[in-house]
Order: sequence, then structure tokens, then C-alpha cells
Amino acid sequence: MNLKNFNIRLGFFLLVSLFSANTLHAAPLFFDNGGINIVDTDVRPDFLIVDNSTSGDATTVVLADGAQVGTDTVIVDDTSVVVFGSSLVEINGGMIENDAHTYDIAALNMFGGEIGDDILAFDDSIVNVFGGLVGDDVEASDNSFVTLWGGAFNEDIEAFDIASILIFGGMFAADGLGRLDSGLAAFDESTITLFGSDFYVNGTAYMGGLITELSGTISGVLQDGSNFFMPFMQDIAGQISIIETSVEVSEPSPALLAALGLFLILISRKSIQSK
Repeated sequence: MNLKNFNIRLGFFLLVSLFSANTLHAAPLFFDNGGINIVDTDVRPDFLIVDNSTSGDATTVVLADGAQVGTDTVIVDDTSVVVFGSSLVEINGGMIENDAHTYDIAALNMFGGEIGDDILAFDDSIVNVFGGLVGDDVEASDNSFVTLWGGAFNEDIEAFDIASILIFGGMFAADGLGRLDSGLAAFDESTITLFGSDFYVNGTAYMGGLITELSGTISGVLQDGSNFFMPFMQDIAGQISIIETSVEVSEPSPALLAALGLFLILISRKSIQSK
């Protein structure tokens, strides 16, 4: 199902006023008011969809942590979060039981909580994960840009179709040892870059740069100090690379990350077009 084909409009916006008083068991819930919306109760639509307002203003939805706001933990039950336009979704706590999708130049910033299934980034969208748990894959495609600063990831990290993924930290796989079924995968002129130290590729010490092997294992210490051991695979057009560094990276603001992501996407496009 192509989520972009949803034609859900003002009829569902009326449900927003019920947030503070009721648990919602509803059809898709659509925010496009161009403002900031805080969800801090038990929400149960089929989809939580965020888009720009009709005048083009970005809409922000914050899924708040219950302990911080003194109300119920957010549980988006049997739900996928879908973000369009230049809108922003921020996840601080609670649980989204299914996927999180980003499209256009939308942004998703995850600081805590849990996404039960996949993070799927499309188009020129930007995803930043600082914390929390992703229960299944992180997939970037179609020029999207994903940065993993921390958090826990149960399954694969995959890039397709000129997408970019930067990995500074995080715990990979539920056993905490960084072992994934398929691990890292880069295809179709996409890139995955690891930041850290003490790298080994297929058991051989590696000082950084592009990995030329098409498959094998990568081990080392990520920028945040996390140990990892990952299988990897790439095609001849994909690029998995390592940048050796021992400098601790502080977490920049989401706005700075969004600007950085857009800049790197533009640089990546120019590089590809020049080939």
C-alpha cells in the first residue's frame, strides 16, 4: 500500500481536541495545522499522519514521555507514523507498535521510546536517532539521510537508492553484542559511514576509508564507545566506509542536524551527478 495515496483531510482533524480527555480508537489521524502538537495520552488510530499546512507551514508532532508530562505513556497501538512535507515528528517516549515512515523533506527525531517495527526513510527526508529502541530494520532510500547517534537496534541497517546513513553510536541487536542477521547493507549508490576506532574488516585491522570487500564482517568501537560486530554486504555501486576517530561527539540540536543532513544530501547528489 502506498501511504502517499491517502486522502485524509479535515474530518479527522476534529479528533485532535479529544486527546486530553479520551483514549482514541479511530481511523487515521492527520495533523496538518502548521503548529506544534503534543501527544501525551493513549492514542489508537490506524495511522498517525503528519503533513504541512495548506499554506506550506511545517507541522510538528511531539510524542511525549509520560514521566515528563505527568500523564499516560504514549501507546500508538497497531499504528504507523507517517510524516510528509517539511513536517517534524519528535519521539521522546512511549511506544509506536508498527512503523515510522518519513517522506519529502520531513524529519523524525527519536530521543526515547520504542518503534515496534521499521524506520523507513524515503525521498529527501531526515531521521536522527539519539535513543530508544527500534524493533526491526532501519531502511533509508531515495536520497534520504539517516544518522544514528545512539539507541538500540534489533535488526538490519540498510541503505538503497542514493541514500546516506551515518553511524556514530548505538547498540546493535537485542543480545547487546552487535550481531545482526544481515547487518549493514548498502546498494544502488547509497552510502553507510561508521565513526569510531579499532576497526577490523574480515578480521584484518582497518585504518579507515572505503571497504572494498562486498561482504564479510566489521568489528570495532563506535564513536559513543559501544562495541560492535556486524555482518555487512554491498554491491559494486554501494559504499560502506569507516572514519577513524576517538573524539567524543556531542549531540547537536535537531535543527542543526536537519541542516547538516540537507547539506550532505546536496553534496552527495553533486558527487553522483559528476560521475
